[in-house]
Amino acid sequence: MGNGWEYKCEKCNEEYFFFLGVGMLYNITQEELEKKVRAGKYGKKRKQKLEENSLYHISAVRKLYVCPRCHKPKVDYDLSVVEGDDFFSDDKQVMCYTHRCSDCKVELKSYTATTFSDCKESLLCPKCNGLLKDVGRLFWD
Repeated sequence: MGNGWEYKCEKCNEEYFFFLGVGMLYNITQEELEKKVRAGKYGKKRKQKLEENSLYHISAVRKLYVCPRCHKPKVDYDLSVVEGDDFFSDDKQVMCYTHRCSDCKVELKSYTATTFSDCKESLLCPKCNGLLKDVGRLFWD
């Protein structure tokens, strides 16, 4: 089960939903992401790392990524290579995936459902740069 939050821009009223964590389709999503990695979509090094050990997998956990410069959020899959299925905190991260801001080109800071409160007051609207306000919490599966 995952956690989610609904946000609304104070300036343009655009609504955003941040669904973080793991849902029922985790294994299917993980398989689709691994196909893309094996096809080279995420680079040659990631493809090689995934193929070097049958215990390695791509993390399909959804995280919130926020630009430290412009504070614009985006939800994406972790995409790190892990040993294990990434459902458990003792899974070993083998190769990290660096998410970058499409505007600023800097590395994004990641937040999980448990660390989301560290950033939730400073999120800006990707559309108009207005401040995003918390509308409510959601649970998803």
